[in-house]
Amino acid sequence: MSDVTPSALIDAPARVHQIVLGAPGSGKTELLQQRFLALVGQGVHPDNLLMATPTRHQASHLRDVLGLRLGLATQGARVRSLAALAFSLLESFHRQRGLPAPDLMKASQIDLDIQALLTGHEEDGSGPAWPEMFGPEVRATRVFRQELREWIARAGENGATSDEIRHAASRLGRPEWAAASDFREEYRRVVASARPGAFDSGEIFARATAAVREGLPHEFSGLAHLCIEDAHDLTHAGLMLIEALASQGVGMTVVSEPDVAGNTFRGSEPSGHALLAASWKITPTVLPRVWRHGLAIRAVVSEVTARIGTAQAGTQRSAFSEELPATVHTMVTDGPQSEAFNIAGLIREAQLSHGRALEDILVVARRGTRVSELVRELTMAGIPARQNMSGATLREHSAARELVELLALGLGLRPMTSRSAIAALHGLYGGMTQQELRRLRFAMRAEESGDEPYRPVDVLIAEALAHRGGFALLESNVAHKAHTLAGLLADIRDNPSWSVSEALWAVWEGSGANRSWPKKAQASGLRQSGINRSLDAVVALFAQAADFGESTPGGDPAVFIEALLTAEVPEDVILPTPLWPAVLVATPSSVAGVERPLVIVSGVDEGVWPDLRLRGSLLGGHRLTAALLGRDDAAIDEAKVVRDDELRLFALAVSRASEEVIITATQSEESEPSALFRLVEKHSVAREPLTQPPASARSVVGALRRDLVQQISAGTDATTLARDLAVAAQWGLSGADPEAWWGLTPISTEEPLPEGELIPVSPSALASVEESPLDWFLSSIARNDPAPSRGLGLLLHQAWEHHGEDEESLWSEVDRRFGELEYDAGWVELYERGLARGMVTALGDYTRDRLRDGYEALGVETPFTIEHEGVVVRGVIDRLEKTPEGGVLVVDLKTGTPQTDAAVVDNPQMLAYQMALESPGIQQVLGDTAPVSAGAILLFVKSGVRGKTYRLAAQEPLTAEKRESFLTRVESAARLIAAHQFAGEPRAFGRPGTPARHRWHAIAQVCGDA
Repeated sequence: MSDVTPSALIDAPARVHQIVLGAPGSGKTELLQQRFLALVGQGVHPDNLLMATPTRHQASHLRDVLGLRLGLATQGARVRSLAALAFSLLESFHRQRGLPAPDLMKASQIDLDIQALLTGHEEDGSGPAWPEMFGPEVRATRVFRQELREWIARAGENGATSDEIRHAASRLGRPEWAAASDFREEYRRVVASARPGAFDSGEIFARATAAVREGLPHEFSGLAHLCIEDAHDLTHAGLMLIEALASQGVGMTVVSEPDVAGNTFRGSEPSGHALLAASWKITPTVLPRVWRHGLAIRAVVSEVTARIGTAQAGTQRSAFSEELPATVHTMVTDGPQSEAFNIAGLIREAQLSHGRALEDILVVARRGTRVSELVRELTMAGIPARQNMSGATLREHSAARELVELLALGLGLRPMTSRSAIAALHGLYGGMTQQELRRLRFAMRAEESGDEPYRPVDVLIAEALAHRGGFALLESNVAHKAHTLAGLLADIRDNPSWSVSEALWAVWEGSGANRSWPKKAQASGLRQSGINRSLDAVVALFAQAADFGESTPGGDPAVFIEALLTAEVPEDVILPTPLWPAVLVATPSSVAGVERPLVIVSGVDEGVWPDLRLRGSLLGGHRLTAALLGRDDAAIDEAKVVRDDELRLFALAVSRASEEVIITATQSEESEPSALFRLVEKHSVAREPLTQPPASARSVVGALRRDLVQQISAGTDATTLARDLAVAAQWGLSGADPEAWWGLTPISTEEPLPEGELIPVSPSALASVEESPLDWFLSSIARNDPAPSRGLGLLLHQAWEHHGEDEESLWSEVDRRFGELEYDAGWVELYERGLARGMVTALGDYTRDRLRDGYEALGVETPFTIEHEGVVVRGVIDRLEKTPEGGVLVVDLKTGTPQTDAAVVDNPQMLAYQMALESPGIQQVLGDTAPVSAGAILLFVKSGVRGKTYRLAAQEPLTAEKRESFLTRVESAARLIAAHQFAGEPRAFGRPGTPARHRWHAIAQVCGDA
């Protein structure tokens, strides 16, 4: 290796070619920037200099830094991703030759095109002759589609012809490559016909390379020097483009560190520097010193990189570091939740004890799913956290997804069902709370004509939301938000010529989110982080919509909507770095170019990190380049390749730290620290997991409030605590200001219901009032949305009322209206439909059996009213039957779990129904004859007993003694209902083995925040 000094590299003439190897933190990026500035100092015009990076994210960051250091106006950006440079070169070449402008196909669009073509092949039996192992089930999977997309990209990057691929497939015994080549040919024909001039990134590189070899396009003819950042993350196609540019006399300064290549799974070539060095006949220069961190962190990085294949390098590993402050710690927790809990504690300690800002902290997780989990857990712990928008589809972010779903509703691309309507109203842009939705439902039900057939209230809401004036007849304080949203959807319908950006902006502005969200982002507390992340997602959505508008002027918004809502491939959207302070949580491949004082590397568990599963196990796209270049396929050790990749990612993550690294893992029955964790242990100091929750703004405020109340109650001086809370309130900490405390507002009244008014008591509510007045009260004023199973009971009651003696008619009615229940999944609906069919059969069997045994139906759905001592009991009896002996039997239909006779002896609802036989309403139905009670039965139709499809639970006829006892219970329940306070057990759930009786969020449901 060359021993040229860094200063000699920086000051070299513009047309020379240089390759620099350096360990992580050895100053490679700084060297490139100084090289750029030195060339400007030599008299080279900045417009004739470029810096290229492997990714747009790195280019975006370096562009700002270099621009500030340069301090000059330039014609265009001086830092670009190599893919953007390739596109610009090809675009200039096409313009120079009078060819149509090229169009870069997005990965999500390619994925959708591949899926559509595979689906078409399956439907008409066409397509390539795939090997037997690649049957229809395999080809329908997302993994196959992903590998096929990667395989096509590798073929395009290499500019391979179908004959070359088939030859390689035959030589290596890979018949799937021949089939993939046939698919690629058809795919390219379809794309060429549908979108002329559209190419994927691999083809852009190949075409740009071919164009450059014919001579630099006119707009780039003055290019004197190109600085290449992180060449270890460039693909073979990128390296070929660099070589082509160098052949046209463009000077090159290339920096690389193969030991931290983070994109090998996307086709990068860690040993690319060696290919360039051989082509240019030069010797790479090695940077001797690491500047970023001290000996402790350097020792860990060296320990890891020493186990990686050299990739035709290795001498950069001997770089030394000085005695800088640097620490390495390890921590083992007992599970993922505990790990997140402890990471929050470590961050809080770094803030409070070491004065670190949130922006100084990086958390790395091996998988994207764990990144999302950690962001959520840290936010719940009161620590603002964010993740890179790159690497995740926008549909994963509710702020972006809901905005597009509203656009789809307005354009009719998604049906306006009761489910979608309620989701829109209750969503981020509809903004209705549960309490507001309840009020809207009550108002809609009150407006519904009693002469019309019954329809669920959510169906009525969906119909109203589909029309501009659908809520115009309701009071504005009830329906204002719904009316606003209906108007926005109508605006979208009435303006089909709007672009995607215009339609999105109409919803964003019309909903008021453009005003309210920025205000919320300025507040403090848990919600601030969520609002900031939502704003980031919305900015990304508008950037993506703008890209769509520029690439396809006048394009159908439906294409954009479908692509975004169904995309499984993230778009490469670059956004400004968020200004709100937050911990960055990321995967290792997305932290290239990042440096932080504190780095926490999480989840270093067996089977997670390293993840030794073989890549590309279906189509082996990662081997295609080697096969086309004639490399020995058999000599490739797949297991070693994967192991080296995992070591590189780990070295990349650890080497981002400048002062402190903390490695965490879990130890439980399901997990244990991996070999990577054990590798670090000998260079680290172990830390004990936390036993107490980490301090947070909310916990501190809560403790102050608790201690304040205790001291005031004890009569001691609480001035200091009050002063502390006042300071916290001035800082804007959530819950510190007494104005936000619940329970301080004076109670409006403690009086019971006014004298002389009847107290309503529902028969079905008697049991819950007696068991827990608090639970009854909360359930009465904050009802949960009815589950489909409850709706099924309503359907059965109504069908039995009108078709009680005809089983086929009964089932026809239930089947006709079954879709109103809207189950979440198709298989659930099929299962529940089967249960419903069985219940109808049970009803039919019961009805036939009763007729055969001499019973006669006297009334169905019969209302009654009982008044007693200032109490009014109202209800509806499902069925009244005359027994063969002449008595009157009350029948109540139940679709739930059956009960025994012993369980219904004192059932208050059945006792109320028996008492109702004395009411004027029932007397009128029965005629002049005084009814003789034959008791009451519960008819259970979910399951039967003793060979029957149904089951009965009987209650003895009401005696005078039971009647008086029941009236006493009614009077007691009425007193509880009319009271101003309601008692109940302070538990969240029932005793072990009993059904849940109290909901965690009961209070929030009452207040509308659930």
